[in-house]
Amino acid sequence: MSVPVFTRTTALIEQIDAGMHTFAVRHSVSVLRVALAFVFILFGALKFFPDLSPAQDVATAVMTKLTFGLVPAGPALLAVAIAEVGVGLCLIANRFMRVAVWFLAFEMFAILSPIVLLPGELFSGPHHLPSLLGQYILKDFVLLGGVLVLFATQRGARIADVDDITGATEASSAMQSAFTPRQDHSLVGAAARADRPDWQQPTWNRPPRRRGVVAQAAMSPSSGARSSSSPTVRS
Repeated sequence: MSVPVFTRTTALIEQIDAGMHTFAVRHSVSVLRVALAFVFILFGALKFFPDLSPAQDVATAVMTKLTFGLVPAGPALLAVAIAEVGVGLCLIANRFMRVAVWFLAFEMFAILSPIVLLPGELFSGPHHLPSLLGQYILKDFVLLGGVLVLFATQRGARIADVDDITGATEASSAMQSAFTPRQDHSLVGAAARADRPDWQQPTWNRPPRRRGVVAQAAMSPSSGARSSSSPTVRS
């Protein structure tokens, strides 16, 4: 492969990488929101029909333990199905996001609770490795990460390019320095100010006027010569 072909290939790869980066910065949160909505709507809709959801038995057992057996299994499973589908619709419509994200946080707690409540069923594989059901539950940590990202964006965080952040920081620093009075604190500047006459000193750096004794010439009545022995105080 010749050098020009290699250079063009490298440039093309860098261009594709830059385009993917730009797309991710602009649309990654929206894609994550729609993906989470699809997952919750699909898994929630399966719970409306008996024996279709692979997590039906686990969800029923978890709800029974979390409610201390006060809620029957059927109504509890129906409530979970309605809640998951409702949250998914909120995510797709991008409405009531604050309520949806808070419910997702509670949902993640309920989904991952079998790791503590039902460890025997989740880690029943060879050498106590995760079973198929355990792997089904453990992959929900990915959903937890997505929920945390959505929670952060609902509190004002945004994904921004590094170049944009650097430019904004530099512009803010330049604006701040433009409205900040400059003061020369160096030794050279201090020496230059010390050499100035009193009337040229800035008002914030001008030394205070000295109060002292000033000799005033006086005529001696006897000799007519001037004498400086009668000082007066001038303020």
